[in-house]
Amino acid sequence: MDQPRRLYIQDVTLRDGMHAIRHRYDLGMVREIAEALDQAGVDAIEIAHGDGLSGSSFNYGFGRQTDWQWIETVAKACRRARVTTLLLPGIGTVHDLKRARDLGVESVRVATHCTEADVSAQHIAAARDGHTVGRLVLDGDVILPADGGTIGERRRVAQFGQMSVAVAIDKGGRLLGQPVVTTQGVPVEEDREDFLAEAREEAAAAVGKERDETKLKEKVRLAVRRVATDWTGKKPVVDVLLVRG
Repeated sequence: MDQPRRLYIQDVTLRDGMHAIRHRYDLGMVREIAEALDQAGVDAIEIAHGDGLSGSSFNYGFGRQTDWQWIETVAKACRRARVTTLLLPGIGTVHDLKRARDLGVESVRVATHCTEADVSAQHIAAARDGHTVGRLVLDGDVILPADGGTIGERRRVAQFGQMSVAVAIDKGGRLLGQPVVTTQGVPVEEDREDFLAEAREEAAAAVGKERDETKLKEKVRLAVRRVATDWTGKKPVVDVLLVRG
């Protein structure tokens, strides 16, 4: 029998929690919280200005203490928990990573906007020298794992494009009118209308006499994707909406 995966708990009270009090934790508060978290058994404690290393500034808000004072305090308070931090490329630097490591940081999360992920490569490379590294993507107000499902979906849509198909059928499973097909990012320009017309025809033909809704949607999806592959060599993401009249 497979053993259950162990839950890894990384507490961000002393980093993300900085925002709630405008980065005003004093060293006594940091020590008390770090000791309590360490005794509670969390695996890691993240410490830095709310916007990561070197976030203390006019733009992001000045910290009551420096990152280095906070990190040193947490490192001294921890007996078992790993000390971690956050770095946003463009705010924190490779030099900051090295200094944090010297003060006891063992792990770092590197966060970037999804449109600027390439700029984090040098920071990740530097962080791997003595740190455990996790990469995040800052997308608007949401922080996402770079290897997570959402970013994976974005990559697929960016690389292959996306098509939506709406099919209406009656209670007996017969097609009600022509399917509606729209597309984004599929590389068809001058013959776009011919391409969409063929996609509609193949979607309609795929309906057939299939009564199982899941199987019907999959047949339509594959039929439309085959058209796109024949025209472009790509396999776009195809979403099917089935409407019953």
